[in-house]
Amino acid sequence: MNKISFLLGLVSLLLFLQCKSAVVDNHIFYVSKQGNDSWSGTLSEPNANGTDGPFLTITKASLNLKPGAICFIKEGIYRETLKPLKSGNSLHKIVYSNFNNEKVIITGTDLLHGKWVKDKGHIYKIPFKKQSAGIMIYSQGNLAPEASWPNSSGDLLKPNYGKVKGGTYLAMAAEYLPEGIDLKGAILYGYFGKEWALQTMAVSGYDSETKTVSFPEPKRRKNYYGGHEKWMKNYGPRAGNRFYIKGHYDLLDENNEWYLNEKTNTLYMFSNEEIPLQEQNISVKVRDYAIDISNVSYVDISGIEIFGAGVKTDSATTFCIIKQVKGYYVDPGISIAGSYNEVNNCEFAYSKKGILNVSGNSNRIINNYIHDGNYTGDWGEILNTTGYGHLVSHNTVARSGGGSIGPGGRNMRFQYNTVTDAGLIRHDIGGFYIANNDGGGTVISHNRVQNIYGIGIYLDNSTSNYIIHHNVVWNCGWQYVLSNPPASFLDIGAYDAIRLNTPSNFNLVYNNTTFGGPGLGYWGRNFKRDMYGDYVINNIFPGSFRITESAIAGPNLNQDVKPDFINPEQTNFELKSSSLAIDSAYKLANIHNDYVGESPDFGAYEFGRKAWKSGHDFNASPKPEFIAFKTDFMNLIQNNGFEDGVNSWNNTSSKLISLVKQDSWGIETADTRMQSHAISLLNSDVEINQAVSGLKTKKRYTLSAWIKTKKQGVGEISIQFGTFKKSIKTSKMDTWEFIKFDFELQNSVTSAKVSIKNIGEGGSEIYCDDVGLIQSIN
Repeated sequence: MNKISFLLGLVSLLLFLQCKSAVVDNHIFYVSKQGNDSWSGTLSEPNANGTDGPFLTITKASLNLKPGAICFIKEGIYRETLKPLKSGNSLHKIVYSNFNNEKVIITGTDLLHGKWVKDKGHIYKIPFKKQSAGIMIYSQGNLAPEASWPNSSGDLLKPNYGKVKGGTYLAMAAEYLPEGIDLKGAILYGYFGKEWALQTMAVSGYDSETKTVSFPEPKRRKNYYGGHEKWMKNYGPRAGNRFYIKGHYDLLDENNEWYLNEKTNTLYMFSNEEIPLQEQNISVKVRDYAIDISNVSYVDISGIEIFGAGVKTDSATTFCIIKQVKGYYVDPGISIAGSYNEVNNCEFAYSKKGILNVSGNSNRIINNYIHDGNYTGDWGEILNTTGYGHLVSHNTVARSGGGSIGPGGRNMRFQYNTVTDAGLIRHDIGGFYIANNDGGGTVISHNRVQNIYGIGIYLDNSTSNYIIHHNVVWNCGWQYVLSNPPASFLDIGAYDAIRLNTPSNFNLVYNNTTFGGPGLGYWGRNFKRDMYGDYVINNIFPGSFRITESAIAGPNLNQDVKPDFINPEQTNFELKSSSLAIDSAYKLANIHNDYVGESPDFGAYEFGRKAWKSGHDFNASPKPEFIAFKTDFMNLIQNNGFEDGVNSWNNTSSKLISLVKQDSWGIETADTRMQSHAISLLNSDVEINQAVSGLKTKKRYTLSAWIKTKKQGVGEISIQFGTFKKSIKTSKMDTWEFIKFDFELQNSVTSAKVSIKNIGEGGSEIYCDDVGLIQSIN
């Protein structure tokens, strides 16, 4: 055999092996309720002699899936967890999908086996041993209510309540409670004090004559509303507060109410006997997750419904897609961790707390309908983010017991979302709500926010580096959510469309339109007047507009000028041709790239351009992209509050530089000024610095920082470019001091070095936080 023949034969062999591999890797498998896990899984139906056909379980199919394989799941209810065991790759994904649009349900519940036996009256019982911390019972596809007083309303987000008559930190008296029973051992769910969030307490005693419920002394947060007096002021039961009680046998009095006696492992249920319990397919949650794509990559899941369970991922989950999935009663929620994953065209509803929780980096949440979450009224929102660089676009987020979207993390994009009907249970909330966070350039834009019992877009205390532009916010207040006015002590002040609670730094509010109440406001506990670096420009505020002297207000259309909307009563906030908002705005980089006329317009809609739309549309799925964003007056210092450690900073002596970690929420004397981190420079001449680019020639800038000195430390900040250097130093000791100076760039200069230095005595120390470098508006 000559060399050429050998090479041709080798090439042919390699091509054969490659083709053979491709056939195997792209194999199609089927799962059916008529299947058998001992079969090959390669047929969609059992063969004529019953010797081969689809698999019975998704678990069996997963054992056979390799890159390029597809698993088609046929109609039925599958009581298992879809968990891929292998990853696909960028060329050959692993795919799970329903077959021919058939209805596939993966449930976290199992049917209760055994026979219901009458206990007494309308109460039946069945042996049942609790298998997890919580218990959820379902009847005919709906969540069955736990035995409670008052009885369930039938709407998880509009529960019935009892009313508090008065109380202490150890007991609560009610206007009315059941008589002739002992509620000891039941669980008290109370919205006490200012009703900021749900409190849960075990009932330790009950006096049916005085209608008084006792409970153990509650836990309190150290340094924050601690002590009996402060706790009572903010969290203690008072006349008019709401509550309900659950988890007691004697409260069983309504159809499908249940109670579990954990001592006897007996489940009780009340039945009106219209449909015998044996025929109701009573099921119980036994699995937390219907889908688990932890530790895999390149897996696509589509066309599946999940029930009574959530979705699990982890930090190793990458490049996975969940598409056209419906989920109901999704506790403990839809968790999207890892990187470069996507949730697209899905509907998720009903969860005790948050529904969709996104962490990791660069994940995409696109065109989803997320609703009826946080029906306990707990802290938190129903769509929450942490991490870095997520895109949350074209979603509808509706009916939340608390806030709707929690835009945490750094450098996120929240755009073209519709947010509606929030604050149905607890009310110190926002359609968008975040507190104590460095947004790191997060953009909240082109969202429509409406019917919020609370604030529309709410940056609570100690929040920085957000850009809020081209949003429409209207109807914020109790009257848009509740039928009757709340108790006077629940008043959170003005129901602002946008609020920047102090301290608030480097937040930009541009070209928003508000209606139906106050436009923008603030409130503060510590550093109460600090809104340094906040710019408010080109907005339409028909209601009130309040900021402190430390913020910058550019041109805005305020309440003394009629904006002339086309039809605000029908939620059309576009401008009439007669509006004074037209051609009146201050032009801002990357905010006004497509305006009509001599100048941009005030507000969220540009006259003469087609109005943008928000919210989900399952018939026309959008394809948005994450776009880098810079605009005028942003803080040019990266990681300015050291929330990401010393990233972006250079140092002269790492051994003498340390990261300070301390919660400063509401505490002006903490060693961190805002949020949870600051930097410590221990000893004379220790310095950190950062190279800054993107400066504009011949423009004026201000360099600033907060510095706290100890042990004879003296802090200095400086700017240097070419031969030019300017600096300023601290003059106070043992307290946070704000220092700043202005400078103007010289010709052709677009970059500079910013330095922070301890120039005190040997052994001295300075803390530094919240460094800023911003362009002046004039």
